Amino acid sequence: SRTKLVEALLLKINTKLGGQTTNSFQPSEPTLYIAADVCHTTEIGVSVASFVWSIDSGQTFAGTVVQHPKRQEIIENMDVLVRHALRVHYKHTRVKPVQIVYLRDGVSDSQLGDVRRIELDGLMRGCKLVDSTYEPRVLLMIARKRHCTRFVQQSSDFENCVPGTVVTQMTNHNGFHMVAHHAIHGVSKPTYFLITHNTTQMSEADIHNMSYNLCFAYPIVTRAVTMPAPLYYAHRLSGKGRVQINAPFDMLPYFTVKKNAKAKRAAEEDVHLVPVHHNLADSMYFM
Repeated sequence: SRTKLVEALLLKINTKLGGQTTNSFQPSEPTLYIAADVCHTTEIGVSVASFVWSIDSGQTFAGTVVQHPKRQEIIENMDVLVRHALRVHYKHTRVKPVQIVYLRDGVSDSQLGDVRRIELDGLMRGCKLVDSTYEPRVLLMIARKRHCTRFVQQSSDFENCVPGTVVTQMTNHNGFHMVAHHAIHGVSKPTYFLITHNTTQMSEADIHNMSYNLCFAYPIVTRAVTMPAPLYYAHRLSGKGRVQINAPFDMLPYFTVKKNAKAKRAAEEDVHLVPVHHNLADSMYFM
């Protein structure tokens, strides 16, 4: 309806202008929220890694994209990204984060070791680049939606679980399933969270509450979403990052023309990041 359309437009305008729509979660300690995702493009033969981070208590985020070799999922230059994120976060808050929550999407079981060995180590190196004595506590969680697990209430006729339901008994690892949203059609699909590293002082219940509250922080809807909002930001930015690549602007019309081999080869020969305007650098322009 027209009312819903106007509401959606106003929510987007409010977000792009730096406004906030929720204040559902305030961490007890200064916390930096980070999320990352990788988009594997088919038009120009490279992958795009998106990296977003909070610039306040977890309501407003900034982000950037980085060019990757084709089909590479692991982010190797994490130290440079984290150093930049810490500097921007400190510029807005004037506080050095005591803990860092790193949310990662799109990682398979075979890549978990690489994420811990390369990305987590790069995160810690990035902290050292800011201050050689700086050692924040870190929580690394992998979020997954590609699974066949579903939950329904036992005492009802196959009704969906109440939003906020957490199931820990079915996981073989240090993880949990969470149904954070209210399904409009069909059976709710839970998100599986795998905790691969945790040196914070957050208990299991604190992590559940944090994950659930972050699902309410997505600013362009008026309900909880299926995953924490930072993961959605990273996913949206990775999609827009495909347009921030391929600097020769006369090549951009060929982005969706896969059969034009000449244009594709030309794009592969000269590919680098298109800088975001400085007025948008620390804003949620990707929403």
